[in-house]
Amino acid sequence: MAVTAGPSRRTVEFVFAAALIAVAGAVFVLSADYPAESAAFPRVLAVLLALCAVLVAARQLRHRDEAGAQPFFLHLPRFLITLVALVAYVVAIDVTGYLLPSFALAVALPFVLGYRRLALTVPLAVGTLVLIVLVFNVALERPMPPDVLMHLWESVR
Repeated sequence: MAVTAGPSRRTVEFVFAAALIAVAGAVFVLSADYPAESAAFPRVLAVLLALCAVLVAARQLRHRDEAGAQPFFLHLPRFLITLVALVAYVVAIDVTGYLLPSFALAVALPFVLGYRRLALTVPLAVGTLVLIVLVFNVALERPMPPDVLMHLWESVR
């Protein structure tokens, strides 16, 4: 079910690249209020985001032909499911913390969109979350934000 009305994929890619560059610029400017040590990380991420946006725009400039232009939405219901899931994810992070909503999103979204190999998605989700916690707690020496699971872990210990 492709939605053919509306902008072409090429147009959307350019708009998306411009939006990413604007966000990267805003992050870079807003991080100026942080101390130098704290500002380095968001600024590096902002520069990387802007570079990726430039690559997206350059790829579209390199392919000038619009013959066989792809529609932006190949399957509108899947896009809407994903959008609702991401909004619910952001809301759930405020309520329960990072770990549970991230696990739920990493397992449920592929399943709902048609990928049914839970034997792969569940260990991958758990492994990714463990890696993220280790990077923050061990490598960066930064605690994770409060989480329902962390409170349970502390009560068990």
